[in-house]
Amino acid sequence: MLDSINKNLISILQSSFPLVKQPYYEIGKKLNISTEEVIYRLTKYKESGLVREISAIANPHMLGYTTTLVAIKIPSQAIKRGTEIICSHPFISHAYLRNHEFNLWITLAARKDQNIAEEIEKIRLGCNATTAISLPSTRVFKLKAVFDETNKPLTEPIKKNKPATIELSPKQKRVLKIIQSDLPLSSTPFYELSREMDIRTDEFLDMVRELIGAGVVKRYGASVNHRRLGYEFNAMTCFCVDNKTAESLGKYFSRQEQVSHCYLRKPHKLFPQNFFAMVHCANEVEHSLFMQKVASETGHREYLSLVSEGEIKKQRNRYYS
Repeated sequence: MLDSINKNLISILQSSFPLVKQPYYEIGKKLNISTEEVIYRLTKYKESGLVREISAIANPHMLGYTTTLVAIKIPSQAIKRGTEIICSHPFISHAYLRNHEFNLWITLAARKDQNIAEEIEKIRLGCNATTAISLPSTRVFKLKAVFDETNKPLTEPIKKNKPATIELSPKQKRVLKIIQSDLPLSSTPFYELSREMDIRTDEFLDMVRELIGAGVVKRYGASVNHRRLGYEFNAMTCFCVDNKTAESLGKYFSRQEQVSHCYLRKPHKLFPQNFFAMVHCANEVEHSLFMQKVASETGHREYLSLVSEGEIKKQRNRYYS
C-alpha cells in the first residue's frame, strides 16, 4: 500500500513534473520532504519497477510518423520467437498477450518513408504468425496513461485529432532527442542534460517548454507500471458502434477513472469492433462491476473484453524528426 506521500509523489511525477533547474527540490517542497528523500523514493520506485522512466513523450504524428494497433494470430509455440522480434523492434512500444484468437496485440509506429503495411507483414513473417491486421485510430477520445491514487477529480479533455506535422530546427531536434532519455536522479538533472548541448539550463528548459507548447511533446513525466499500483486486471473493451454513438460513448468513457485510453478505430472484416476502451481494475470482480455500471448508464451491453494475459513489452518509443 502507498502512503499519502507516495500517492502524491506518483501523481506529481506523472501529471505535473516541474520543468525547473531543481525539479526534485520543487517536488519535495510540495510534499514537505527533502530533495534527498524524493531521490531516495524514486530510486526505490525504479528498483521495484514501479517507475519505468522519467522522460518526454513525443507526439509521433507531428513528427511525420504513422501509428496503428496491430492484432496478430500467433501459435503458442511461436510466442518465444515473436517476443524476440518484438522486443528488438525500435518502433513497437506496447505488446500484450490477450485472451482472444487474435492473441498478440502491438502498437506500431513507422517513419514517413516506410510502408506500414509492409512493416506489419515483415513482423508477421518474423514472428511465424498466421494473421496480422491493422486497426488504425480515426478518433482519439482519451489518451492519458496516468494512474492517480490521490482521488483527485478527473478533468481530462477529449483529445484533438490529426495534428499537422512540424519542421524542427537542428537545435530543437537535439533537445527532443535528449529529453526522451531517462532523467538522471540528481539534484540538478536538467543541467546534466543541457550540458550535452553545451547550453545554459534555462535555455534548455525554455526549448523543452516550447516543444510542449507546440504539441511536439505531449507530456513530460514518469511512466508508471500500473500493475505495481494494484491494477492487476486489464481489459481492452471493444464495441461495434456508429459514429454518432461513438461520440457519446467516447465522452462517457473519457470521464471514467478506470479508463486510460479510448479510441474509435477503422474496423477490419476479421475484427469488426471499432470502439476501444482500455479498462484497468484491481481484479475480475471489480471489472465485472464496472462493466455492469457501464451497461446500466449507457445501455451498451454487447462488448468484447480482451483481457491482458501477459505483458511482452511496454516502453516509450524514441521519435526523431
